[in-house]
Amino acid sequence: KKKKECRVVVNTTHCKYDVVRSCAADMGWEWDDDPENAECGNFNFFWTDTSVSMERVARLKGYQRLNHFPSMHLICRKVALSHTMHRIKQVAEKQFKFFPRTWALPGQLNEFRVYYNSLQHKKTFIIKPSAGCQGKGIVLTRSPMEVVPDLPNCVVQQYLTKPLLIDGFKFDMR
Repeated sequence: KKKKECRVVVNTTHCKYDVVRSCAADMGWEWDDDPENAECGNFNFFWTDTSVSMERVARLKGYQRLNHFPSMHLICRKVALSHTMHRIKQVAEKQFKFFPRTWALPGQLNEFRVYYNSLQHKKTFIIKPSAGCQGKGIVLTRSPMEVVPDLPNCVVQQYLTKPLLIDGFKFDMR
């Protein structure tokens, strides 16, 4: 008995990256940019560049998938990830010693100032804008107090001189 050929449709209505459409085509899948099909659920896979609502997730049929999940910002935005990691570390301190000292500013600015002023030897810090990506806006400094006022929403981390590497490369778990 011959198997029915499965037709896979990727809805890219909310996607600005042509590489997603190109990959879908390379896989032999169809891509669809029709917003009506996105709303009525005529797709197997929905690719979006933005977050998804719980309502969209609830409307999915068993065979449909998204490239995002609700509350993804809690691990994708640096400040939110910092808060999440700190909350988890309070419960499982032993298991969460793998990430560097981190402060989300401006909320933890006073805590960071106290730590920085207590240092005998000045260390290197990495400052990352919360919403940045691909290394944009990242600063390495031994004088973070000179840089921090210019960044209203950022994460400051104690720089790891010997980070965990995969095949000799730094990596990002987000």
